Amino acid sequence: MNSAFARRLAATAAVLLAPALASPGHAADVRMFDRPPTVSEVQELLSAPAPRYRSIEIVGAAGKAAQNAAPAPAPAAYTAPAPAQQVVPAVAEAPVPRAEVAAAPPVPPVPEVDEKAFGFRINFAFDSAVIPAESFDYIDTVGQVLRDAPDISIKVEGHTDASGSDAYNQALSEKRARAVAEYLVGKHRIAGSRIRAVGMGEGHPLMENPLDKLNRRVQFARVN
Repeated sequence: MNSAFARRLAATAAVLLAPALASPGHAADVRMFDRPPTVSEVQELLSAPAPRYRSIEIVGAAGKAAQNAAPAPAPAAYTAPAPAQQVVPAVAEAPVPRAEVAAAPPVPPVPEVDEKAFGFRINFAFDSAVIPAESFDYIDTVGQVLRDAPDISIKVEGHTDASGSDAYNQALSEKRARAVAEYLVGKHRIAGSRIRAVGMGEGHPLMENPLDKLNRRVQFARVN
């Protein structure tokens, strides 16, 4: 294999694998509520741990795994070997010089995502982390489910649109996530150790337009 062909092969493989390995720009499988959810809806969404990483399918791996998992075949009955035949040795091919094999492109890390998250569009005032009264019913349902299921721990994510600077949006999303977590702790007496508040900034929009106000939200996902 000459060096030019190896480089073309590596470049083609990188193009084919890029869609599967690229970091997702949008949140995955998020159920957004424009009305207060019912207790049963939140119970269903928090009933089982959500997968924490996006899976990557490697073609051929499933078949190999099935072969490894299958029981070993029973040993066959002994058969006497056939008379030895003269074997003509094959002509060995010249080894490919190491320098001519193009290095495979690095595989980017798979980001953490919430495959089974749900969220609310809480209309915080501009530059404010004070929860408006009309949003209490939304969060109260989460608090009720957490009280009834003391084994569940959750992550509270704050998300913004892209109308401000990255640093501003990151700080604001952290404040809003903490405000919701503190509300659950203060009103519903949920242990703080069961709630992790995380600011996501503007980096995980739900809408194609990163400036869309519908990207402003608070999301919840089970973490245990």
